[in-house]
Amino acid sequence: MTEQADAPVRRGDGPGGRFPRFPALAVGLLAAAWLIPAALQLVDADWLLPPLLLLGTASLLRVGTVLLDRLMIAAGLLGGAVIGSGLLFSVWPWHLSPMAIGWFGLTVLVVVGLVLRRRPQLPRRVLGTDLLILAAPVVSWVLIRKPVQGQSFSNMLPYTSARQDFFNHYALYDAIHRIGGYAFTHPAAARHYVTTPNEYAYPSGAHFLYVILDVFRTSSSNPGDSVDEFVRYYQYEALGVGLLAMAVIWSARWVAGPALTGWRRALVCSVVGGMAVLGQMSALFWQGYDGEVIGLAFLAMLFALVVQPPARVREQILLAAALIVGVVYSYSLYFIFIGVIVVCAAVVYRKRLLRYWRFALVTAVVAIPIAAVPYVMAQIHSYGTQGLFTQGGTTLRFSRALSLFFGVVAVAPLATRAGRRLPRWRVVAPVILISTAISTYEGYVGYQATGMTRYYYEKMVEGTWTMSLVAFGAVGLFLKSALAAPAGASRLGVSRRRHWLTTEIPASVAAFVLGVTVSSGFPLTKGPEWSQGPRPIQDVSWAALWAGGSITAPYAHALAMYGQHYQFGDGQATALLYTDSAADNMHATMFLSILNHDLGTMGFLGMDGSDNLVSLQPPAKGQDLSDAAKYALQRLELWLRAHDPGFRVVVGDNYLARLLTEWSAQNPDMRMRIDIIRGLS
Repeated sequence: MTEQADAPVRRGDGPGGRFPRFPALAVGLLAAAWLIPAALQLVDADWLLPPLLLLGTASLLRVGTVLLDRLMIAAGLLGGAVIGSGLLFSVWPWHLSPMAIGWFGLTVLVVVGLVLRRRPQLPRRVLGTDLLILAAPVVSWVLIRKPVQGQSFSNMLPYTSARQDFFNHYALYDAIHRIGGYAFTHPAAARHYVTTPNEYAYPSGAHFLYVILDVFRTSSSNPGDSVDEFVRYYQYEALGVGLLAMAVIWSARWVAGPALTGWRRALVCSVVGGMAVLGQMSALFWQGYDGEVIGLAFLAMLFALVVQPPARVREQILLAAALIVGVVYSYSLYFIFIGVIVVCAAVVYRKRLLRYWRFALVTAVVAIPIAAVPYVMAQIHSYGTQGLFTQGGTTLRFSRALSLFFGVVAVAPLATRAGRRLPRWRVVAPVILISTAISTYEGYVGYQATGMTRYYYEKMVEGTWTMSLVAFGAVGLFLKSALAAPAGASRLGVSRRRHWLTTEIPASVAAFVLGVTVSSGFPLTKGPEWSQGPRPIQDVSWAALWAGGSITAPYAHALAMYGQHYQFGDGQATALLYTDSAADNMHATMFLSILNHDLGTMGFLGMDGSDNLVSLQPPAKGQDLSDAAKYALQRLELWLRAHDPGFRVVVGDNYLARLLTEWSAQNPDMRMRIDIIRGLS
């Protein structure tokens, strides 16, 4: 059950809702805020602090009359606040110490509670569809983790390395973890870890959240062994996709409002949940879109809480500010959608907001400079939007037919009298229409320049897709409840209970089965093997395709063979040359580099252009290598010479190994190690 946008704003918290002003109580609470993190640190139980902070935040809010609503809203507020506070954590002396962050968080909660004189309170009401929302991350986790469950690190490699974007994001996470804050606050140190010189300016709110989760989980700001750190990060990536599914389903229920009950609510949640957990959205995981995943989760919640605002305007403003920070820091591209959402909502709810313009102004003065930091950094370091939609890149195309269907459902309320009367649908429709128009224009820009739509246009489509899923509750306007309770049931509790048991619950179960079925949930169809190519096949469950082990990395076998002879992350700068594809050699070498934390000194991109060397054969007597082979070999030798002495090259038992061994003997100052693994290919 959500709150109506036009509910009266109450002053105070009612009887028993306020703290009395006792100085002794304030001192005691502040002491507890400092003693609890210290005690948990002593017993290595800092992992208890995140749920404690979540419950504390939820207990001080007054929006949401359902327990799960309150917790979800608190999670959005807390996530955005942690990301914004990362600017402070990056520069204060304690950096990412879990105890220091715990002190800070609990102290803020105590001070806010005392200033507002609010007693901690949580609603007790639950809804049947809470189970669907809570089940989403569990099902998502099981499907995503299935290929690697119980596997050794080497056997996990085909899946942990499915795309090189996994490496890029882990490298940024590793940089934040090891320098103790946002990479862009310590650029000189960050360059040692990240994949390209300006990669430290990439939006890293999601990576920062994962680091904070890790320091609480391990009770230490020291990331430890790189292999263990990489495995934990892979787990956080899977968790992030589950949280996205949870956020989208909850947001759809919130936007639908309290009028959508019973089987209709179950239908909306199951359709949206099926699309988020089993459909195309699940493919964001194995494509390695970590920042986008968390950015979409924040965007979904922002869209929901702005178009269907809580009764308390001040809390709505604070929530919007925190979620905007979360979106921009996680995936700055979506600042375009933020502007559309805020402007459309401000127009519809202008009278409501004008009553609190001073509070809104103060919040904006604080939040806008914080939110602007990643966008400014992106503009300075060439991650801006200029030329973005003509850049290349490979990605799975979301179904245009499904995108159109959900978009039409989102704007359909304007065709009904009831929809035009409800303010939320007067916000939803223009947001979807304008966002779709912007996305279409950006696709046109890329098509005009290159003859095809480009990578970041697909990102825009995924943003509008997510908002359309959130607005799917609009379908409730066209689903008249034919299962009304019998006359007089409101006075006869037994009749109402019998109606729910015999009619409403079976109808809700049927609606759930129907919703999951239409989203490719039943059956979990895998479709063709991924080896046939990344075609946009829409009538399969992409989560099942991944869980079946069809999507793997081409260089995983070579990495596994490497792992049989060497220790990953041993600190030895290494190049792996196992195939004629310079791109695959480059990505395998990149993986070894991130585990050594030496990407900044490897310059692995210089390997590009050294194709077709592994299959070189000794030339016939009296002949020489071809000009193309000579050129590729010269490029490789120049790249090797650019590194510090002591570099290691791992190759198969082939002619290239002989050439490199001869070159190493001719350049003893390089102290080059040429190691041969028989059968490496």
